[in-house]
Amino acid sequence: MVKASFETELGINDIKKRLLETNEQRLELIVKLGEVTNKVLGKNETELTLLNQFTDQLLNLDLEIYQLLCKLDKFNAKCSHCPNCHQP
Repeated sequence: MVKASFETELGINDIKKRLLETNEQRLELIVKLGEVTNKVLGKNETELTLLNQFTDQLLNLDLEIYQLLCKLDKFNAKCSHCPNCHQP
């Protein structure tokens, strides 16, 4: 029981670490997206390839964040009750 709890805690910590890293990547990407958008609008450029690449990356990061949060919810649901006595 203690080993399973320890492994679960390690899994939760790994997910939280990945979630933090992904959120940091997302924030950096949003800043880059804003900078590129400003340049494009300032020069009236019609080339939007770089903007499209950033928005695609942002979408992928958002999907990863959502999946990590779902995993955390599953871990928390499993850990909220003792398997032996079924009490919180």
